[in-house]
Amino acid sequence: RVAMVERRTLGGTCVNRGCLPSKNLIEAARLVWDAAHPRYDGLAPAQLVVDFPALIGQKDEVVRDYRAKKYNAVADGMTDLQILDGSASFDSPTSISLGGQTISADRFLIATGSRPIVPSIPGLDSVPYLTSDLLDADEAGRLTDLPESLIVLGGGLSLVGEPWRAAVATALKRYVMEAFAPGPRVALAGLGEDSVPVGALLLAQGATQ
Repeated sequence: RVAMVERRTLGGTCVNRGCLPSKNLIEAARLVWDAAHPRYDGLAPAQLVVDFPALIGQKDEVVRDYRAKKYNAVADGMTDLQILDGSASFDSPTSISLGGQTISADRFLIATGSRPIVPSIPGLDSVPYLTSDLLDADEAGRLTDLPESLIVLGGGLSLVGEPWRAAVATALKRYVMEAFAPGPRVALAGLGEDSVPVGALLLAQGATQ
């Protein structure tokens, strides 16, 4: 019998705040951008109206539906698996405590996961900021309103071979640039070598560095 302790939302980064929600919003941003920049002569540019809260709402539903079918339902179908919510700590080499109960086992697998690091930048604690949790469907720190401007700082998690922060910045830039008056409303800071192709795309589309 297996017990799995989950301190956050079942499914981890990929389904909740990584691959799935980012690709959903990136694809929607591509449709907005392509409509305004048709590739063929004879097609007039069109500006799609972006209802950002509704867009975030459909993304959240995609995440919740996928999580329910691919994670919750699978876990519920395993009679020898019990999922426990909360944060556990070791009492001994063969037992952990969680919510007032003690759980004993012969073996433990520690999957620590990761969390975004907030850099030590003077003044950052006095202004609102977002981390990679901005795509989450149910937790605090999520992005629900379209920002009129955006600064992207630091490195990022690599998902499917592309710098995560540059990819999401591309999508947000397209929403920002198309939904509001044209202008350099997205700024990039600290582009690394791995971000040059996507960074160059952002700069070509009106971002500043």
